[in-house]
Amino acid sequence: MGIQCRKAKRFAVTTNSKHNLKVYPNLAKGLVLERTDKLWCANITYIRILTGFVYLAAIIDAFSKK
Repeated sequence: MGIQCRKAKRFAVTTNSKHNLKVYPNLAKGLVLERTDKLWCANITYIRILTGFVYLAAIIDAFSKK
């Protein structure tokens, strides 16, 4: 019948943590969130579509998760 499974993709390493560049401290570590608009988190990623790639950006308030 020609039924076959898809091969698992290899894990792609996208971060190089072994570098000589300055590493900045995590300013949010130990921060107590008591209200909104105190800490915002952001992420950007790309999504493959038929004609290429599109980018998705998300910005979220860490307290309210909105």
